[in-house]
Amino acid sequence: MDSGENTYQRINGPFWTLAVEWQFYVLLPFIALGMRYLLGRVIRQGTTLRCFTCIVLCLFGIIIWGLLTRRWGHSWHITPNPPMLVPAALHHILLFFLYGQSGKYLEDFAVGMLLSLCYIWLQMKPDHLISALLTRSSVLAWFLGVAVLVFATFWNSTSYVIPLAPYIGPHAWLAEILFACGYGFCLMGILFGPQTLRWIWETKPLRWIGMLSYGLYIWHEPLYFLFMDRVVPLLHNWPRSDIYSMFFVWLFVVIIPFSWIFYKCVEVPGIKLGAMLTTSPAKAAVVSEGHPLTVAEPADPAHSAHSQLVTATAETRQSGERA
Repeated sequence: MDSGENTYQRINGPFWTLAVEWQFYVLLPFIALGMRYLLGRVIRQGTTLRCFTCIVLCLFGIIIWGLLTRRWGHSWHITPNPPMLVPAALHHILLFFLYGQSGKYLEDFAVGMLLSLCYIWLQMKPDHLISALLTRSSVLAWFLGVAVLVFATFWNSTSYVIPLAPYIGPHAWLAEILFACGYGFCLMGILFGPQTLRWIWETKPLRWIGMLSYGLYIWHEPLYFLFMDRVVPLLHNWPRSDIYSMFFVWLFVVIIPFSWIFYKCVEVPGIKLGAMLTTSPAKAAVVSEGHPLTVAEPADPAHSAHSQLVTATAETRQSGERA
């Protein structure tokens, strides 16, 4: 759905992004194994800080790799006769697997992984200097994220000459990283910020909508297209403002209830089936009793620091599920 011209975005935007996510999740075990290998090779006296630093560098490496492959693939599409350093057949194979039609978006996933790593670090080392810096800069990160998102959304509608326009224009190789960083900064402000930033996102209505977010994301566009094809033509005598307001009525009357039914009938059974297939009976009993999962400490000190991060990840996930 993503790499070939015959299938690229042939269904709709949300379903196309599922193909992008699927490719990343296929690569994720290999990325994790590669990072684990580097941790074992680089860190000899494995403190948690060194492990954290090494993982951060690995994630920045993924960001650089994602941007460079997007630059390479983008230049191939916009240049009539680009130079090829390898035979044409091999070049097209590499282009298919490393770039596709618009990139593999590894840099965007790495931004989220970096944010998750910082969150885990804050849970493990709340008194560390890095945790203090994350907390103190959270409000600034929130406003910076909002500013970046506003700039990335509206800069093209202004009359100002922006030197970065060839690089951040639609489908350019630096366009998506702006949105990823802006969204990441906003999440940083919410996760590490004061209660004045967090309270609205912790209210029950938004938490309930967040529970339905996957179904809303997948089905909002097809259902809106159905509304535009079948309902809007019947409203041709209405004022434009009233027709526009009907989109919100359709959202609350059709899309949100449909997403709730989808959640109850598809997502919840799928989650239970996945938990049953992937959780051993012993671990399931431990989790059901509220005890955190633990990881045995290996003899290698480099892997010891890595295991602390893994243990904190499991505990954070379980506390989120209980919440």
